[in-house]
Amino acid sequence: MGEALPRAFKQAKGEGLAGGRLIRAMSEVVNNIVEVLLDILKSPVPSGVSLSLGLFMIFLALLYWYAMFPYSTLARCGIRHPKPYPFFGNMFLFRQGSFEVQNNLIQKYGRVCGYYLGRRPVVMVADPDMLRQIMVKDFTTFPNRMTVRSAS
Repeated sequence: MGEALPRAFKQAKGEGLAGGRLIRAMSEVVNNIVEVLLDILKSPVPSGVSLSLGLFMIFLALLYWYAMFPYSTLARCGIRHPKPYPFFGNMFLFRQGSFEVQNNLIQKYGRVCGYYLGRRPVVMVADPDMLRQIMVKDFTTFPNRMTVRSAS
């Protein structure tokens, strides 16, 4: 059981996991942590240190889940994207500027690709026919658009 925990962490961090497999791997990590905590708490008299350690491990498992869960949204939809950083997403890509980075993403990941602004997924569509379909014909089907507010 001691080696199952690091193996599950390595599997959850693997880049090949997407969608349901990522969620299953993360739930396996949480289940292994809970098993370790139950073994600690089954000792005849749990000391304050073991109890604190157990609660800290639960906190770390929940923090890891909270940090990584939203980053499987684009993969579940089959949209290619760069690997995001926990809590920040792909915001560090846009240090040079927005236009060049978006062109590079389209060249690298295709005409329909995505990225994460913080924990929010963003889908880019660079295909004119698909844009016409989305923006004109199926406009009412896509109500959740990001609004851009300019300072006045």
